[in-house]
Amino acid sequence: MLLQLLSAVFLLGIGLSLLTSFVQILRPWWNRLRFEVSYLLFTIKDFQKQLVHLVTVMYSFDVFFFDFTGVNLSPDTH
Repeated sequence: MLLQLLSAVFLLGIGLSLLTSFVQILRPWWNRLRFEVSYLLFTIKDFQKQLVHLVTVMYSFDVFFFDFTGVNLSPDTH
C-alpha cells in the first residue's frame, strides 16, 4: 500500500513537472499570438477611423458629386 502511494506521488510529481515544462514552452508562443491578434484588431480599428475621416473630407469637398466623365452632378449647379 505504501509503495503504491509513493509511486502515485512520484508519478504525480513527474506529471506536474512535465505540465510545467509544457506551459513554459507554450508561453512565448501564446504571448506572441496574443500580441499579433491585438495588433491586427488595432490596425483594423485604425483603418476604419482613417476611412471615415477620408470619406468625411471627400464629402466636405463635394467629391461625391462628380462622376468620372467630368460632368458636375452637384445639385446646386442644376
